[in-house]
Amino acid sequence: MEFLPDNSVSSTFWSSLRVKIESNLVTTPFLRSGRGRPDLISNLRYVPEDFRVSPEKGSKPLFPDLPQNEKYLHPDYEPQLQRLRLLGLKDLALEDMLVRVKIDTESNTESRLCSTMRTTTDKMWHKRVALFLLPCKKNCPKEWEKVLALPLIPLFPAGLHNWRSASETEVYYPAVDNVSVPADLKMSLVTADAAMHPERRRLFTALGVNEPPIDLIRQLIYGRNKPNNSLSLKESLEHLRFLWWTHPKDYKHDSKHRRVCIFNKNAKLVLPLSSEIFFDSNDPFGVRELFPSDPSLILHQTYLAAPSPTERPGHPSWREWLRDFIGVQEYPRLANRDDLTQLSPTFERISKDCPGKVVGVLRAHWSKYKDQINKHIREKVSYIKVPFVRRDGTPAQGRLKDADLPIPALIKACELFAVDRSYPFVDLASDITDRDLTEWEFLKIFRVNKELNLDFYLRILHFVRNLEGDIVQERIFKLYLQIQCQCVQAESSEAARITVR
Repeated sequence: MEFLPDNSVSSTFWSSLRVKIESNLVTTPFLRSGRGRPDLISNLRYVPEDFRVSPEKGSKPLFPDLPQNEKYLHPDYEPQLQRLRLLGLKDLALEDMLVRVKIDTESNTESRLCSTMRTTTDKMWHKRVALFLLPCKKNCPKEWEKVLALPLIPLFPAGLHNWRSASETEVYYPAVDNVSVPADLKMSLVTADAAMHPERRRLFTALGVNEPPIDLIRQLIYGRNKPNNSLSLKESLEHLRFLWWTHPKDYKHDSKHRRVCIFNKNAKLVLPLSSEIFFDSNDPFGVRELFPSDPSLILHQTYLAAPSPTERPGHPSWREWLRDFIGVQEYPRLANRDDLTQLSPTFERISKDCPGKVVGVLRAHWSKYKDQINKHIREKVSYIKVPFVRRDGTPAQGRLKDADLPIPALIKACELFAVDRSYPFVDLASDITDRDLTEWEFLKIFRVNKELNLDFYLRILHFVRNLEGDIVQERIFKLYLQIQCQCVQAESSEAARITVR
């Protein structure tokens, strides 16, 4: 038989009974904490949705409760939440939430392995933390001051112990315009993975993280590139890529970039400011072919093999920038770039170590060399000793200014005076005809002869005198006639006669 309340009992009785029950509930530890410990309703708190791993009911709190001061209500009470609120259950206060964040993030070294913030890689979890903390800046200024002091920012290189607050040090994002900041500059950089998350990035920005100033990074790069600093090839490449990508369009040429160290093919650092270094190439008159046993002159292949960011319109290409601003050379210069009156160190070396290549180098790169010619360079090149070639095979050598081109007209004149086997011509390593003179015209600048002129016949005279036999006198006589004709035809007969004497 169902018990029914006696309607005759006054409502006062029921009200009194209810009050007594509620009073007993308030003073009785009938609720369980998140870990299952019985406690008073006044000691426990409901964890709001914004402090949970997800907004779904019953989801876990973002941060664990404090063992010595438990406040989380067990999730099993979720269905009775409205009734428990009537009994006085309160929500967890923001201050209590931040205490738990602080304890977790500032755990001592031994317990950091238990830090949820430092060990969790779940992107959704970090998103929820950021969404919880961000409103504090606008809505709770006093509490936000506490947030600013928390080590919430993971720094590069990533690690459990490498977390900081922006109040401790200046912290920057790890990239500018999608180009990574070189990692060896001793800057406090957010880890790239953390910086890529939109919500976390918003939080970091609110905490004081900024994009690093380009000028600051460039100055730090210049500071790292000192001869006495240790630098890896990877670091060098990162430095150059950053300088290239952030290169101002209106930036003028100066020597500052040439103070940036680069690696040669021997994996040794060189300074383009004080050393000449070249792109590798298949050019038969490039430095690789000129000095095959010396790779120290060639830029390390990693610089051109490594992928680079997308090039920008109006911006120099990677190779052009290395050439024009860093100082990597495409070919051996004729004039020294720092003293245009002197030959470049590499061309000086060519003239001494491989003189047989001098004329070929001049021809191969004449389109660039002609703009480097001045009276000082002209004179120095004219006096370089180069190999001569004789038909009898005997070696010869002489100054470029004393050389003759082996063109058919000059060879025929030598045959006429029977000195064609002994007369030396400049060694061009190729046969030429009268029609092929165009590519050799530049040699006139260095006084290389291609004419049947007075100087040529005077040189022939030297070789004719060494001939033997009765016909020698006849040839000498004919040669004197030619010399006499040249003197008569000369613009200054007197000067020609002085030359003959």
